[in-house]
Amino acid sequence: MRAAGIRTAYADYWTAYSLDFLDPGLSVSPTPLDPVRSSSLAEAVARSPHPAWLFSAPSHLDGANRAFGDEQGPGAYSELAFTDYLDHQGVPYRVVHLGILDAVIPDRTVHPPPIPLP
Repeated sequence: MRAAGIRTAYADYWTAYSLDFLDPGLSVSPTPLDPVRSSSLAEAVARSPHPAWLFSAPSHLDGANRAFGDEQGPGAYSELAFTDYLDHQGVPYRVVHLGILDAVIPDRTVHPPPIPLP
């Protein structure tokens, strides 16, 4: 993540707090749509102009599940559902492949709605 210039990101609960533990120089938090246990991390990410949104890479779901115990992305979005949301909102973004994770980086701050339950 550091090599890609990513310092702040949203991720699902387990991914966020695992990455924070592994690299205290990063600020990774669950989204406001997820349980948040560290308000200081959540505030740091919320203040960032372009936080990444981290997802299990579709081609590495097994590895991501072993590493982080979850295949869901932030706010229970999949990478495809999140990029579809960005496309429909007209928000440009870039995707950085980080091995078992993909980082989707919107060009501006976004606040996606909760995913409706089936």
